Amino acid sequence: MIYAEMLAGGGHASFIRRNAVCNLPFMTLQTFNKYTSLITNKSIESCSQIHTESREIVTQEYAKVGSVPDQSGVLDIDVTYDGTWHTRDQHSNYGIGATIDAVTELVVDYQIMCKFCFLCISIFVSRTRKFLKKSMNN
Repeated sequence: MIYAEMLAGGGHASFIRRNAVCNLPFMTLQTFNKYTSLITNKSIESCSQIHTESREIVTQEYAKVGSVPDQSGVLDIDVTYDGTWHTRDQHSNYGIGATIDAVTELVVDYQIMCKFCFLCISIFVSRTRKFLKKSMNN
């Protein structure tokens, strides 16, 4: 259920509301965060393994036609690139782009994109807190 909530883009509060509708037990924020962290770490581990296997297969396929990595370990391959946003018409804040090998049609690299600058948001939140604290003290 936590994984489904993550896929839906919800957080702890949304998870609690859905559980209440289904008469499921309450889960603390700490427990919810523990499981989301576990799911995220396992997902990253799986993606890394799949990524490594894809690159090995691509290297093997190009070796069959005599193409081998140069001295610096770079293999010259033919690729295509495609990307998408979480929702249509780029209204989503999150997207992904993938570089796909033209011979094997395997993803050899990807990039997750976000329209937000988290550093800017962090600075904004920090300044807002300082402003509110200063305003409340006056």
